[in-house]
Amino acid sequence: MKKHIIAGAVAAAVAVPAMAQNVTLSGRVGATLDSYASQTAAGVTTTQQSIGDPNSRLIATITEDLGGGLKFVGQLDIRGASDSPSQNGAAVTSSPVANFNGNTYASISGNFGRILVGKHDMLYNETLGNSTSSDVLDGVNNHRRLLFVSTRAAVAAAAPTQITGGRVNNLLRYDTPQIGSFNATVGYSTNPAADEVQSNAAGSADDDKGSAQMAFLRYSEGPLKATFGYYSEKRDVAAAAKPSDRFMLAAAAYNFGQLEIGVNYTQNDHNTGAGAKFEHSAWQVPVNYTMGATTFHGSYARVGETSNQTGSGANQYMLGVTYNLSKRTLLGAGYSKLENGTNARFQMLGSVASDTSVVANGGDAEYYGVGIRHNF
Repeated sequence: MKKHIIAGAVAAAVAVPAMAQNVTLSGRVGATLDSYASQTAAGVTTTQQSIGDPNSRLIATITEDLGGGLKFVGQLDIRGASDSPSQNGAAVTSSPVANFNGNTYASISGNFGRILVGKHDMLYNETLGNSTSSDVLDGVNNHRRLLFVSTRAAVAAAAPTQITGGRVNNLLRYDTPQIGSFNATVGYSTNPAADEVQSNAAGSADDDKGSAQMAFLRYSEGPLKATFGYYSEKRDVAAAAKPSDRFMLAAAAYNFGQLEIGVNYTQNDHNTGAGAKFEHSAWQVPVNYTMGATTFHGSYARVGETSNQTGSGANQYMLGVTYNLSKRTLLGAGYSKLENGTNARFQMLGSVASDTSVVANGGDAEYYGVGIRHNF
């Protein structure tokens, strides 16, 4: 009876037929109370209090045993937010298909590994030592994203932004089976940010040409984990010169029992597409200590200067604590501070920063928050 109810709910939500024994529902729901402060270009500190959301989602997973050791797995991942506009809000789309903005894909797996086609998290999920429980607060969890900010020719001229490589669209991905202590992933995207058949701005004869290639090798043996990765992306822009980014990632984490320590390092090379090249490195040290139902989180992240441009680096600190009310529900509280160099204007990436004035050159950003999250 319970399986039939679940299957009926999924069929009604996604408007596709489904066999009861092949469909499961899972997801996350939560809410946060955030306080975010940033320094504007006018030198004024702006403070905003808001209700946020730690990436609430509804996931439908469809599986089928194909026989001969083959298995089909598909996933529809709907992401929403408890603080989004209601049905009367202008931001609500009339097309439900547009809401499948999480990891949505079709895959076939067997003894050979897995082949996946669709949309999936890639680069920033390869970091190690970042506890998943800390993502109850977006303003605390975003510290690792500083590892994947693109180098720009003049950091002070425009706010550096995270590259697309978080969740890659139009993805063809292959995962090897586990071979001893190792496994690997390779992938290719025809356009990581948008529809690959979309045309450029009116009057341009140059179609979009975004693309991405990626590869990751992972090691896991007992308490030690390590990852080495490569990600290359050509930007999808309405211009003849297509900027590109290349990231090299090295990561490791060791679990001492109650204590886990990680180290993540990235090297970014940015090509403007017009002959100029720039580079910078970044690193992060996350620490998590669990004591009963309580976990303490800490992190320090550093972005180096861009091609020796003075004052173009940044530091970010994070402290947080989470408490498990049950196996599925937790409370969290945290603090994060971003300190820019005199010629840098990195942002505190995440939903808490999206509604505030951007940080000015050399300005700092600060976040406090409390929240609750339930997984189902």
